[in-house]
Amino acid sequence: MKLSQHAKLNDQRGIMLITTLCLLATITTLSAVFLESSLTEVRAAEKLEQRMIAFHWAEGAIDQTIANLRTNAAYTGVPSTAGTGRVSGNYLSSVTSLGNNVYKVSSTGSITGSYSVLSQDRTLEAYVTLASSSPFKMAIFANQTIAMSGNAQTGSFNSAAGGIAGAQANGGNIGSNRTGANTVTLSGNVKINGNATVGPGATVSTAIVTSGNAKVTGTKSAAAATTTLDAVTIPAGTTKLGAISISGNGTQTLAAGTYEVSSVTITGNGQLNLTGNTTLYVTGNVSIGGNGIATASSLPTNLRLNVKGSLVNLSGNATLYGAIYAPSAQLNISGNGGLYGAAIANWINNSGNGKVYFDKALDGSGGSGSTTSQVTYWTEL
Repeated sequence: MKLSQHAKLNDQRGIMLITTLCLLATITTLSAVFLESSLTEVRAAEKLEQRMIAFHWAEGAIDQTIANLRTNAAYTGVPSTAGTGRVSGNYLSSVTSLGNNVYKVSSTGSITGSYSVLSQDRTLEAYVTLASSSPFKMAIFANQTIAMSGNAQTGSFNSAAGGIAGAQANGGNIGSNRTGANTVTLSGNVKINGNATVGPGATVSTAIVTSGNAKVTGTKSAAAATTTLDAVTIPAGTTKLGAISISGNGTQTLAAGTYEVSSVTITGNGQLNLTGNTTLYVTGNVSIGGNGIATASSLPTNLRLNVKGSLVNLSGNATLYGAIYAPSAQLNISGNGGLYGAAIANWINNSGNGKVYFDKALDGSGGSGSTTSQVTYWTEL
């Protein structure tokens, strides 16, 4: 009897041990499953975070590229650059010109893999159209008539890449908004090394008239639309200087900056010296003779003359390096001097031996200058 009870007790203990072992096995299995699930979630979260970082790096590379393209149309892309933050990796971009101011920008953001997550790459592609925000797109442009005589001629160069040494007998385009007869009259030995354009709807054969040895080497055509010439407005807070008047052997020096003046008159051997990038807002008239204006580094992009007055005269033997915007004025260019840059006026008369060479850097086409951009297509590859 006692032996039977002892056997029953042993059976109960065995059952309890088996139950306990089964319970421990179940708990261990559940713990392993839970741990693996947790690790999977951690890896998924880490992967998502790194993919987002790679995406933002790629997107930042595109933004940086577009910003550089606005000031340098020859920009080729962001070189491989180490990213910053908790993770290691890099980003880069490349630029492909598709013509007509359209560029394809490709960028990649890459995250270096860790012990639990493979490396992550995100590649983006954007198509960007650049448009110049500058009004200067030709050597000279008039709202009304253009008359050129004597030995006047036009051409172009790029001050951002070689300067005047790279001057070319092409690209010196001229244009007008006017549509009537004799809008552009060219006589004597005038040579337009470029195209001549008149207002939309004009009869080109009567609007552009040549005589003597004068000729246009490029095309003669009517524009598709009128070019809007905004009135000159002076920004608030611009430094006022009064009149600039230099005569005899006198000189005046201006530091880089933006100034409002009532008029500009330079005669005799007088000269205005500019030490840096300068913008002059002139409320009256401009007459530049003598030794003219010495623009900083002889770069047309360093001088902008915005004229509200009705008359701008460039005479004498001095060459002016700069851009003239005088939409309400008569612009007269005479003597042996020339203009390297660009000019916009209401009427333009160029006589004598004066040359006008368009600086492509003024409109951004020369790899410099200010432009606006529009992203026309964007995707992730």
